[in-house]
Amino acid sequence: MSSLNLTGQPSAVKRLSADHSSGKPMRSDYDYQNLTMRPLSDEAAVEILDFLQVFMTDFENRYASQIHRYYEQRRQHNCGRIKPPGETNVPPF
Repeated sequence: MSSLNLTGQPSAVKRLSADHSSGKPMRSDYDYQNLTMRPLSDEAAVEILDFLQVFMTDFENRYASQIHRYYEQRRQHNCGRIKPPGETNVPPF
């Protein structure tokens, strides 16, 4: 399976398909083990890090309500599945 990046070229990172029916939290799984990381200068590494930090901050600010709503729904879903202490059928000792 070859995925294309935004330039239409084959992607260097293989993206695993998401299974939305599994009930697991939504996330993107990437196969980074086969990605060859080229050496960077100190300045280039810092510039890329700065860009990613600004991008993540902007992304989180833009989609904060959606991200919060998603995690709140997951929290409510998970809270209903956890048995409170003292309601288990297993003896304590």
